[in-house]
This record gives sequence, structure tokens and C-alpha cells, in this order.
Amino acid sequence: MIPPTSIDGTDITGATIDGTDVTEITVDGDEVFSAFALREDFEHNNLAGEYQGDLSLYSITSTTVDAGNFALEATGTESATESIVRTTTNSFNRFGEKIEYRFAYDSNNGIGGLAFVEDGNAAGSSLSGYVFRHSDPKGQEIIRFDNGNFNRLLQDSIIPNSTNYVDASVEFFQNDDITFTIDGNSITVNDNTYTDGRIGFECFRGPMFFDTIGLTPI
Repeated sequence: MIPPTSIDGTDITGATIDGTDVTEITVDGDEVFSAFALREDFEHNNLAGEYQGDLSLYSITSTTVDAGNFALEATGTESATESIVRTTTNSFNRFGEKIEYRFAYDSNNGIGGLAFVEDGNAAGSSLSGYVFRHSDPKGQEIIRFDNGNFNRLLQDSIIPNSTNYVDASVEFFQNDDITFTIDGNSITVNDNTYTDGRIGFECFRGPMFFDTIGLTPI
């Protein structure tokens, strides 16, 4: 469900109660408001117009979809930093933000993930930012790329069960902690190299699929 942004015409996206941000409201167990702000669902079906980087390795698919009519498919050719990023109109400061998304493999061999790409970086072979990989056989990984140079910050051997779409998230805390969660399993690193950026994707080996990406304040 995409949450409402207004009640009787009044904007509620910044709602507070007694000075506390309201991130979710439920009535009888049903969600009626959430601060989740959808950033990407690929329903524009306009990859070339909205992304830059290694576009030849990514496509919009209508077959393996989580919600709506379209999702992102990544192929990958087992070369480093095969990545794309949203255009500069979608940059944000990471602190206090949680990126939530859904992903799936088409096989047990997918290696890749969502990326937080440094603002102004064009992705591709010169990628700078963080990549949150989900892979078989390596499990969950938080990787920092510095102008294309690979630096694994943390790895967990738990392999996501992701032949069907599953929940994943990245939380950026004010103390520089970064927590990466897949289907309830979390790993955390502390790094402050990149603070402002845009949502992107990286795929070493595919196919992989991504859908329904958004931000929620922590």
C-alpha cells in the first residue's frame, strides 16, 4: 500500500505528536499513514532518462515484479563496479534516513545490491559510495567503493533466501553507523566517508531484480 500524504487536503508528510515525528499510524491493525516516501518503483519505464552508468547491463522488466507493472533487472558480467545511479535531481543527506526496498534473485548465483552513490558521481567503473550486496555464496556484504576501488567493510555468511522478493533495508544513523538488513538479519559498520548521495544499483553477477524503493526517517 502507498500511504496517503494528506487528510482532507491537509499535508501530513511531516506530522508530529507532541514534537515527535509520526512515522506510522494504524487503526485496528491496518496502516492508515506511513512516513515511507516512495523514491522508485520503475513505473515510468524510463531507465535511460532517469539513470546513468552501465545502462547496457540493466533493463526494465514486466515479468519478475514485486508490485505494479515494472521492476529493475540487472544482469552483470562478473566485472567490477557494473553500476547505475539516479540522476542528480534525487540526492539526499544520509543521516537519519532508512532506505527500504525489495529484491530477488532469478537463480542462486546472483551477486549485487542497492548502492548509495556519492552525490555527483556517475557510477560505472568510477563508482564512489556504498554497495549493500546480497549474494550466494558470500551472504550479506557492506562494500565501499572509492573511485572504483573495492573495500569490503563487513561480510556475513548468512545467505539470503531470495529466489522470491524479500524485504531489505539500509539505515544511516547520526553516529555514522550503517545497518544493512535482509529478511530480519542485520550487519552494522561505522563509516562516514560518504554523506550525500543518490540511490543506485550494482550487479557483479545476475540476474537480480529490484522494486519498491523508498525512504523512511529513523
